[in-house]
Amino acid sequence: MADSYKGRGVAFLVLLLFVMGPYMTLVPPAPALLLDETQKPNFVTEGTPVTVDVRPGQISQSPFMLDVPSSTGAITSLDLAVQSATMANSQTLLWEGDASWNHVDASHNNTFAQSGILSGDGSVPGYDFNNGLQGWTVSSSTYVGPYTSNACGYNGSSGGSLKTQASTTPEYATSPTINLAGRSTVPFHAWVHEGRVGCGETPDSSENLQFLYKTAAGQWTVFHTFQGGGTQTSNFQYATTLPAAALHSTSQFRIQQTTGSGTCCDYWFIDDVIVVLPPVTSWTSPTFGYNSSNSFSLAEGPYAPMHINANLPLGSTLHWTLIDAQTGDNISGFESIEGTTVHLDAVDWEHYGSLRLRLMFEGLDSNSMPSVESISAGGLVKDSFSTDPTLRGWSLNNSTYLAGAVSSIANGTVHSPWYTSNSPLAGYQIAAVLQDFDSFVRHAESDPWTPISLPYSGILSPNEHAFQLMFMHNTSQPALLDEVQVTMSTGQRVHSPMLDIDGDDILEWGDPDVRIGSWGFQNHFSTGEKSHKASFGFSGLAEASAWIPATNLEQFGVSVTSENGNMTGMSLRIGGSTVLSKTLDNATVYRLELNSSEQSLLKTTLSSQGALLNNMGQGYALVEMEVYGNGIATFSNLAAPYATLTTISANQQSPLVMAANSAYRTPVPSLSIEFPFSGLSNGKLIVEATDMEFSDEVAVYYPVSMENASNPLTPSQRWLSFTAPFDVDAARSISLVRLDVQGQNNHATWLQPTGGGAALGQGDSSLVELHPTESLSIATVSATKSDITVKFRVEQGWDDEDMLTAKMRVVLDNDVISRPGQYMWSGVGGGQAFENDLVIKSVEISDDNGLIDPSTEYLAAGGALNFSIDVGYEGVEGIDAFADGDAEVQLWQGSTMVANTTSLDVDTWNVSDVAPYSFGDLTWTVRVLPLNGGDIVDESEYTRTFKIDPTAPAVIASSVEWYDHRLASTSQTVQFQILDPVLLPSDVQVMLWREWLDDVDLNGWPSEDEYKP
Repeated sequence: MADSYKGRGVAFLVLLLFVMGPYMTLVPPAPALLLDETQKPNFVTEGTPVTVDVRPGQISQSPFMLDVPSSTGAITSLDLAVQSATMANSQTLLWEGDASWNHVDASHNNTFAQSGILSGDGSVPGYDFNNGLQGWTVSSSTYVGPYTSNACGYNGSSGGSLKTQASTTPEYATSPTINLAGRSTVPFHAWVHEGRVGCGETPDSSENLQFLYKTAAGQWTVFHTFQGGGTQTSNFQYATTLPAAALHSTSQFRIQQTTGSGTCCDYWFIDDVIVVLPPVTSWTSPTFGYNSSNSFSLAEGPYAPMHINANLPLGSTLHWTLIDAQTGDNISGFESIEGTTVHLDAVDWEHYGSLRLRLMFEGLDSNSMPSVESISAGGLVKDSFSTDPTLRGWSLNNSTYLAGAVSSIANGTVHSPWYTSNSPLAGYQIAAVLQDFDSFVRHAESDPWTPISLPYSGILSPNEHAFQLMFMHNTSQPALLDEVQVTMSTGQRVHSPMLDIDGDDILEWGDPDVRIGSWGFQNHFSTGEKSHKASFGFSGLAEASAWIPATNLEQFGVSVTSENGNMTGMSLRIGGSTVLSKTLDNATVYRLELNSSEQSLLKTTLSSQGALLNNMGQGYALVEMEVYGNGIATFSNLAAPYATLTTISANQQSPLVMAANSAYRTPVPSLSIEFPFSGLSNGKLIVEATDMEFSDEVAVYYPVSMENASNPLTPSQRWLSFTAPFDVDAARSISLVRLDVQGQNNHATWLQPTGGGAALGQGDSSLVELHPTESLSIATVSATKSDITVKFRVEQGWDDEDMLTAKMRVVLDNDVISRPGQYMWSGVGGGQAFENDLVIKSVEISDDNGLIDPSTEYLAAGGALNFSIDVGYEGVEGIDAFADGDAEVQLWQGSTMVANTTSLDVDTWNVSDVAPYSFGDLTWTVRVLPLNGGDIVDESEYTRTFKIDPTAPAVIASSVEWYDHRLASTSQTVQFQILDPVLLPSDVQVMLWREWLDDVDLNGWPSEDEYKP
């Protein structure tokens, strides 16, 4: 093939229409990588909208930095307008030219690239009978055989043919066996001529020629008859498509003459019998997708559809199959699909990061095979009008499609389809090859047409999600539109945008909900996932649902595929009513995109249904998607874009303003507060401070102090003394002191009047106790400065926290609330900020002889015991323990509780018990039980087991009397025998008085102080 069919087809038209001037070739290079540029922080005052990039796990490159008048003053009110926008992150793909088709990672199977066009080798197996019967067999060589005698009997000026004659019974020739199993639309062709004067003799009536095929069961069936007799005709080129019954593994064909007059007369000549058997003609692409190992890259995210720019001659077909490049397997539901749109927009992209495309070419002959000029993906659509553009949604007014181009003689207009995407759109680029057409664009049906100069780059506003092109004939000269290239810039919208100014995991703005996907572009099903699998089951019905905007909806699209099956229909239902039904012709993949009338009906139904779910000011209704078929359905690539704009109005008591006043103020290049917007996916937010009120009448200074603060903090019996210095304008006075203790679990607020009166608790104030007599003290430092101290403690019911902050603010007589003095406990590094789990820190047991060693195993029955029990909090050193009544400490002897208390001596409980007169093992247990919150952990209980000895040792024999006299000797042996049924003592000492040595007072009688062990 020397050039494309399209090129040959328009050559004359170009010459006719453009003698006055050349084409305007305005197609930019491709592919393109479209990314947002790196930005800098936005330091702004009120009234200036800025674009903020959001990147999960990363610091924003363009955070919203709100300038404030001073470092010490306080914001008293703040209004923000926030809108969702698209962060561009698309990468296009274009295969065009021999280098693409012959890429080292591509593979050919009877395909070739020539002059930039990809096509296949058409195979035309046939029988020209130039060299005998070529495998055919005959019923009788007398009547049927090859003929070469006269050129009148064959096709062409030389060669041969097959001649038939007959007598009273049919005579025939039978073809070799041909394997046509699995084929469809197989063409059959033959050249036929009856005999005539000078070339045999003309067959008479009923001396007919028949073409037959053999069925799989072996039966011969006539599929065409040439009638004998009548007016003599010239040669006849017969062509047909074989019926399905003729296509099997042992297909054969028969050419049969019904009757004749013997060997003298009634000739039929047959030549060039052709059964078109296209070979397996395919091209397999290089790998593509978002995996880093692919030969061609696409951005990670939902794939845009792939477009095949192909020329399809009459009778030719082009089928595509998607292959999982990781496994080499075909993807079920994406196999052998006819068409030029490859539904990458129905692929579950999270599971397929590496793909291949296989194209199957089929044609009637080698001159009618499909030819591919280009393949594009990633939002790139290149339309060279190789086929009728109206089949792809173009509309022509006073314009004509002819020979691969759109032309206008006068006043013609050409409208493109609406360009949409299954990913959020950020912008687009337009280029074209045209002459004497003006170009226009619009972003909504209600918009006026905007003239543009090509090539053109357009930007969509945050609430625009589509665009359309128009080409208008602008001169008296004929106009031509030969090619249009559209490159859509797509990307991501923020999923679950949120704002946590002070990093305490408590949101000042945002409402994460897994059912709501990207803000402004719903792409999650009601399960919270981006795809949903469902079996058709016995009912033949597979279902999925999604929450879509009840108002502000711009478009709706969803893809569905059937794995190991097909689909016959699809419907949308809202509130039990069917909104839309589609019939599917046993499809395996389908992309539902609503037209304008369907879109209007959906919007009307949504508005009547009303919102059942609200999130960030937007109401959502549940739409149910039903597909009928078999196999396993996969719903994916949901696309429901909608307009976004939310207004945050925050007064000085709101969490937003309070957090902003608590935040660090960047000193350079200007005093500013960072608003660290974040989210669960990449995207952009357009943020504007529409109004801000500010006061410099009060300031807080550092450092602040917190006496008796442990780390982590505990609900200790000790009172915390929180002191912060404030400077108040001389014209103002402090009316209230506000204490906020805030963690992830609770937020307690106390308002204490400075002029007396009862404190007012708000929120979880029951979990923070103010000192009964010294809750507030104000020490004057100067005429305007004061040190303010609040004394409080946190209650046992406050559960463990990873972050906890105490903040003190003053409220002036004009209701201005100051910036806070704040003290923070943080569990950064694996610890905790607040701990309320009580434990037994230590237990010391003593008897009359002092502290009992931990290794001691036996206790004497009847002995007095003292337990010194140290109580504290898990992992916290020091004297912090529970306040009176917050917990109970118990002492158990075996299964009997012998004592308990709900108050401690600081952190210690001293309690006594007596070892009972029993025998065997006995366990003492000490437990601490929280009464107002906190968990029981392993260390909340202590046990110690002793063996009880109920009998004392006794001397049962002695070699010396109680008072005894012995003869003088330098050595005396004295023996004692001691009995103890449980345990013999190991520390026996003998108290022995020896007159000659121990009678200190020389009275001849032992005195008490004269006994020596």
